[in-house]
Amino acid sequence: MIKAEELIAKFQQALDDHWGYIWGTAGVMWTEARQRDLEKTTDENRAMSRKYGSKWIGHMVADCSGLFCWAFKQYDLPMSHISSNIFISYCTQNKGKLTTALKRTILPGSAVFTGETAG
Repeated sequence: MIKAEELIAKFQQALDDHWGYIWGTAGVMWTEARQRDLEKTTDENRAMSRKYGSKWIGHMVADCSGLFCWAFKQYDLPMSHISSNIFISYCTQNKGKLTTALKRTILPGSAVFTGETAG
């Protein structure tokens, strides 16, 4: 079991090290070769990464769920890189219902999901 403080420390490390955001990544060094490969894609989900990705060359990058995946991996814990799988695996004890009391207990490092999940 990972403690919230440990997870937050990993997120802070990524922030302090000036990580970038590239959709579909989970804690990798962004290189010119990766950017060239990305620029060959036509996937609309990756349009912003194609447009701005070159500014992250030489930096570590991750997307939102990828950052969680990377942080858990640092503690040798398995974590899916797909947000809906993270929600289903770790956040559905109460069938996804967030009570008023629980809303008041959300702390830094909490993963917050809104809306419907697929599947």
